[in-house]
Amino acid sequence: MSGVKQWVVPIMGFTENNGRSTGMDALWRSIRKFDNGSTIAICDPWEWNEDSKANALWIVRNSSYLPRILIVAYSWGAGWGFVNLAMELQKLGQEVEVAILCDPVFRSPWKFLAPLALTRFPLIAVPENVQRVAWVRQRMNLPMAHDLMPLGSDRQTFIEPPVTLNYPHAKIDNSPEFQSLAYREVERFCTAHPGGWQIGLDKDHGDEVLIRSSSAICFPAPLNSLYSGGPVS
Repeated sequence: MSGVKQWVVPIMGFTENNGRSTGMDALWRSIRKFDNGSTIAICDPWEWNEDSKANALWIVRNSSYLPRILIVAYSWGAGWGFVNLAMELQKLGQEVEVAILCDPVFRSPWKFLAPLALTRFPLIAVPENVQRVAWVRQRMNLPMAHDLMPLGSDRQTFIEPPVTLNYPHAKIDNSPEFQSLAYREVERFCTAHPGGWQIGLDKDHGDEVLIRSSSAICFPAPLNSLYSGGPVS
């Protein structure tokens, strides 16, 4: 059996788990149709503090050579879960093609620095094996998103300007705006071919053809361009 070629990994936030409804749970229900049971895998939502090393090894073990990976994460799932998973994947020679982050919150590995999550001081370092980051944030209450910075001397990660949504932290992952943005990124990721091509329809002949994808990593579509209405500032 051939390995998985494309992975979509949703990661939940602090206090969230699969025992109750969450924003990642809602997103998973809408995107699971892209899982084809063979080459595209939509993972069940992971908790923010899962074993990143074990999960990275599991992805690689069940993949074809150099799979494409998209991670969508919220809160500590972004500021901790995503960052650590990307770092572990980097150790295994794997790239993360796209990361979709929702109000990412910094988490220190040292417990005595945990209160930093409720300040504006920390920066979240995005590992250099991540090709593109699109993200949303809020400024209504704490905790709120910390700024992102590319890690590494080359700084090859493309970090899009954030979209600010008018929701408190506890509700932003369930917001229709974030759900719509994340869904469309996953849809494009799952239907696009590597190198910026996707399957389209020839209007004149009705045949399937390859067309240039505006969401491909070589021609990234700003997250703002995917938004269509609602409380954004």
